[in-house]
Amino acid sequence: IEQDPTLESEVATLLRRRLSALPRQDQTLIVLQEELASPKTFLDAGLPQMSLEKLRSFIADILDNQRPLDSERLMQFVRDSGLQYESKLFRAVMENSPNLAAIADSDLKGLLLGALENFERGAVWSEPRRVIADQLDHLEIQQAVNLLAQLEGQPLQVRVPFFTGAGFTDVALSVQRDGNDRGNDRGKSSHGYVIMFLLDLDSFGRTRIEAHLKERDLRVLFYVDQDDAVALLRRELPGFAVTLKAIGYREVLLAASPAHRMAQEQQHEFETLALGLPPNVRLLNVRV
Repeated sequence: IEQDPTLESEVATLLRRRLSALPRQDQTLIVLQEELASPKTFLDAGLPQMSLEKLRSFIADILDNQRPLDSERLMQFVRDSGLQYESKLFRAVMENSPNLAAIADSDLKGLLLGALENFERGAVWSEPRRVIADQLDHLEIQQAVNLLAQLEGQPLQVRVPFFTGAGFTDVALSVQRDGNDRGNDRGKSSHGYVIMFLLDLDSFGRTRIEAHLKERDLRVLFYVDQDDAVALLRRELPGFAVTLKAIGYREVLLAASPAHRMAQEQQHEFETLALGLPPNVRLLNVRV
């Protein structure tokens, strides 16, 4: 007797279908902003002026390099970058809110869907339409990955545009509860988190950062490919620890190491983070 597919299998099937559409370098918000800098191309393809300006303004706000990427901006990005779009609409419907259009106008996925609808209404199959559709595919893959991660108890992932001083780069970020949490003296659990960062920097190459955070205690390991980058980090980390303590951290342990010394399990976690896939989830369905 065939059983109805589980939610986990449905999400895994969706990801299998879209393996060929995994995020590429030409599907970042930075590239989309560059494409939108030539508005005539989008207007000629059938995107109305108002929709174009809303999308341009929204992305410009996300990629504003004049404001620091503090916790408030990071929360805003996670909330409005498309990952929570359907949940915001569902909450509004449950609360009988009349502001569904306002939600669509203040969320990246809502704006992209609106732009794509305009292209489809005009039966336009141009390069601008492909750019919008690719960005939507990118978003929906991230949504599926995070849904599967929640179901399987795996880390949640997000990609955040980060200004390095020379330009923007995408930071792949994952967050999960630390499995080594222990109860405190009152018998309550004091949760810690493992946060992993993956980014490419001009002078460091591919940089992998593993941070363990629990209340005001912080332990961070930096892994880089280049030996001179390791030496530079080791010189600068003591001063960085002083800065972190000055802003409220209690115990700070920082270390830098060559990437080839990383444990195999960590290498696998960073590899799946680079691909934008959930770790320990088999997406290949092969019969021998």
